[in-house]
Amino acid sequence: MLLKTMSRLLMAAGLLAVLVSLGADLVGIGSKGIHAAQFLGALAGFGLFLLGAWLTVKPVHTGEPQKPLNFLMERVPYGLLQENAAVLLLLAGFLAAFIWFFIIPTFFNERLQFQYFYRYLPDEAGLGRDLKTILGVVREWVVNGTSLYKDYLIYYPPLYGIVFAPLTLFVQPEAYLLVTLVGLASYFLTTLILPIVLVPRKNLSIVWLFFVSGLFSYGFLFELERGQFNLLVLLLVLAAVYLFHYHSEYRWFAYLFFSIAVQLKTFPLIFIVMLVRDWRDWKNNILRMLGLGLFNFALLFILGPQTFYDFVQATLSQINTPDALTWVGNHSIKAYIYNLGQGTLGTFPPDQAAWLNQHANLVSNLLLLYFAICFLSILASAYLRRERSLNTGLLLACTVGSLIIPAISNDYKLSLLAAPMALAYGSLSLPRSTVKRIFFSFSVLVGAFGYSATLFPFKYRPDFLSNSLPLLMLILTSITLIYHLQDKPEQY
Repeated sequence: MLLKTMSRLLMAAGLLAVLVSLGADLVGIGSKGIHAAQFLGALAGFGLFLLGAWLTVKPVHTGEPQKPLNFLMERVPYGLLQENAAVLLLLAGFLAAFIWFFIIPTFFNERLQFQYFYRYLPDEAGLGRDLKTILGVVREWVVNGTSLYKDYLIYYPPLYGIVFAPLTLFVQPEAYLLVTLVGLASYFLTTLILPIVLVPRKNLSIVWLFFVSGLFSYGFLFELERGQFNLLVLLLVLAAVYLFHYHSEYRWFAYLFFSIAVQLKTFPLIFIVMLVRDWRDWKNNILRMLGLGLFNFALLFILGPQTFYDFVQATLSQINTPDALTWVGNHSIKAYIYNLGQGTLGTFPPDQAAWLNQHANLVSNLLLLYFAICFLSILASAYLRRERSLNTGLLLACTVGSLIIPAISNDYKLSLLAAPMALAYGSLSLPRSTVKRIFFSFSVLVGAFGYSATLFPFKYRPDFLSNSLPLLMLILTSITLIYHLQDKPEQY
């Protein structure tokens, strides 16, 4: 009855708007002739009339008649909030970011002139800057015995010297080509092959969505341009997680792959919580983590105590050097708060920016606390649900943590997002409750927008989103809400 009354009111309002708009001159309103505003009013009224007429159409049902809310849900375009809605919601988030960060700066800039991305990546002469720096330091170490941490240019664990030493046999073009091919292969394996194996068949379109979009993303291209190897590290982590959960006979290889990843870059350490199958098996979990921790600490001395000491000094130097925090492309919590306080992001008035500058540690700790709440809430829920399988929601939360917690976390690490996003959002399980579905759908939309915005360079986003930290927080919030809203997750 309520829906019927609403449809009649819309039709009546639409007809009234048409009559008033076109007949305004007859009652002496406005100048003579039908003008643009009148056409606009008439078209809007016609739209209201069509909407009301659409709501009067009764679908064919078998069985008991539906309640008004369910009846209305059937009319949400393209089956929104239905079982196959995940792809549409993700596409909506992608579309919003595409319009805001591509269409508007390209076609609707201040010059009103077509302007394709200019200097898409941060300016740098030549390809493979980071790789050149790494190979230069490693070559000096191999040939002359100088420290791997000379001038504190590099702050990776000592094992990086052993891994990159063979590349010094190649000249720069060949070495860069090899690292690029490894990066491409790592992306292919982590973002397409592994999700195809793990994600339910009905959601494979989501996997393809993340795989294809990530190929053209700012973070991925930036990773390849600098000759970075974050994708190789992620491949080692995901290989370890996969073997641990699905091939227990190869768990020692899982521990080895995980340890190599940690020894190449320290950020994978947060993924140690993914090497847990039964959260209630406290004894084995503690022994496993303690064993991995001691093993990885011992590996830091692989080149001797002096190299370990140099590594610690280089790491502290990077963390405590303001120049490393000033770049807007450093999306760590520490760098974000520092830039807010310096007014670099143009978000707050000078007096508020000064307050932030004075209380930077407090605000940073609050953001860390928020991450901890989201992260631990997923862990607590996994414990209470007695989960004994791969938790892809926790995997994505770990990924966000690996991006925002280290003091130096540059935008090429955004390339790590595509694979965990594909696994987490490809494993969605729609809740049965209508209210939960509404919040669930909104959370998916928010997460899709947050991820999609990271696909575009920071220089084409507004100031308050130029640093990627708020977008990463959106993703974290989204996956936390999604995880808790699901009735019985299929893949978590």
